[in-house]
Amino acid sequence: MENNNLNVISIEELCQILQVCRNTAYRLLKSGELKGFRVGRMWRIPQESVQKYIGSYSKKGNDCDEKRK
Repeated sequence: MENNNLNVISIEELCQILQVCRNTAYRLLKSGELKGFRVGRMWRIPQESVQKYIGSYSKKGNDCDEKRK
């Protein structure tokens, strides 16, 4: 098996990073907007998934700025 040093964060850490409440974090995970997985009752979110999520909204924001010009 490959050793892919997978860095994961908890719901609490996700809430701090995105500055959202727990309900919003759970909604993002359950809807599939943000990729994560459950270990028992606890959610774990790969840091790469959070970076992609943030990046996708950064790109959308840039598109809107260009349309205004």
